Amino acid sequence: MLEGATLDNATNNNDITVAGDVTINTSSSLNLGNSSASLSATNLNMSAGSFNTTGSALDLSGDFNLNGGIFNSSSATHAVAGDFNYNTSATFNSGSGRIAFDGTANQNLTSNVATALDFHDLRVDKPSGAFTIGSDITARINNRLGLLNGSVINSEASGVTLRLVGSATYESGTDGYVSGPLQKDLDDESTGFTFRVGKGSTLKPIQIVPQNGS
Repeated sequence: MLEGATLDNATNNNDITVAGDVTINTSSSLNLGNSSASLSATNLNMSAGSFNTTGSALDLSGDFNLNGGIFNSSSATHAVAGDFNYNTSATFNSGSGRIAFDGTANQNLTSNVATALDFHDLRVDKPSGAFTIGSDITARINNRLGLLNGSVINSEASGVTLRLVGSATYESGTDGYVSGPLQKDLDDESTGFTFRVGKGSTLKPIQIVPQNGS
C-alpha cells in the first residue's frame, strides 16, 4: 500500500479476494469492515501500518506474517492455513476474536525472541499435519482453546508454555490434546480441571478433582 494511504471497506463491507499476498509495509491503514465483509488471500505480510478487522474475517491459505505495525483482531474468526510468525516490534490485539489453524500441512507459531503472545480464542482444527509452538513462546489463551482436530505440539525442552488464563477453558467440541506442557490458572481449591494432554497418538488426560475441606 502507498505511504499514508487508507483502504476503507467499512462503508460497503464487501468480500475481497486477492489472488496473492496482502502486504502493508508503510504507515498505511486497511479497514476491512464489519462482520458482513471478509478478505481471502495467500499470505498477510505486515511490517508497518495498521490492519483493522472490526468484525470482518480474514482467510489465509498461507502465512500470517506480523513483523511490524498493528493488527486489530476485533471479534472475527481468522483462518490461517500456514504459519503464524510474530515479531515483537509488532502489536497483535486479539480483541474478542479467534485465530483458527486449519491447514492440511504442518503449521508453526513462531517469534523472533522469547515472548508472551495473548489470544482471546485459539483453535486448532486440522484435517492433517501438526501444529507446533516455537521455542521460548508463552501462548496465553484468555477465553477458549479449541482442540477440534489435531494435537497442539510443543516441547518442554524449548521453553514453550501454553497457558489457559483465569477462567479460560476449552471450546465446545474439543477432542484433541496437547503434546507437552499445559498450564491452567485455578481460582481456588473448589475448582477442578481436566488437562487434555497426550503423547504420540494417545490422549492421556490428567484431572484435578476438588477436595472438600475437613
